[in-house]
Amino acid sequence: TLPRYGGAAGNTWVISGGSFPSGVSALPEGSRRLNRRVIASGARKGASGFKFADAALLNEAASDDDDAWTAELLVSKDAGKTWTSKYHSQGDFYFNEVSCGSEDNCCAVGEADQGERPGVRIWCTADGGEQWTENLFIGNYTYSLTGMEFVSATEAWASGGIFGDIGPREALFFHTVDAGKTWQQMRFGGLEGLDVYSMTFPTGDSTSGHAVGLTALQDTSELVFQQ
Repeated sequence: TLPRYGGAAGNTWVISGGSFPSGVSALPEGSRRLNRRVIASGARKGASGFKFADAALLNEAASDDDDAWTAELLVSKDAGKTWTSKYHSQGDFYFNEVSCGSEDNCCAVGEADQGERPGVRIWCTADGGEQWTENLFIGNYTYSLTGMEFVSATEAWASGGIFGDIGPREALFFHTVDAGKTWQQMRFGGLEGLDVYSMTFPTGDSTSGHAVGLTALQDTSELVFQQ
């Protein structure tokens, strides 16, 4: 399993990881071949781009097939000194970004465009990473979620895109105010043709935010959100 994104609040640190099939195969109309958004430098089995301090985690990661769906969440409760795998699956989906609003509340987005459960999902914890639950699942293979950002201990945004035949058709957003227990899809005009990779809210609330959107031509756009 490839480590991909990290989130932290206080002493609770979380790494979301995953991989997906890279081979060419027949895909349903309207779906897209996923591209790895973030890869640690040299992040392959036995490479030097990253390392696990815990040999057991290294062995578990090396046992996965990097050319298959894998998803994993590693949690540290002591600011990175020790790590434990709290969620692992193979053959279903992979994780993108993870974010924490407090030492107890963290959420991660995941996706798959084929397989037994294609679609997007959001997994959350309310106890500092000990238990994780899938609080949102939409079984649509044209949906993609890559960004997750907590604004406060209980408010967070997830971002991505809805894909058409040649690329992103429109931006996709979900919003929660109860630390990820429930999510509401949010729609904004003027964001056609964009896949929103990541977001940030520098003011510490949802009154002002910035995001990065990618077009089918691989051009990037800066998005500014203000209330």
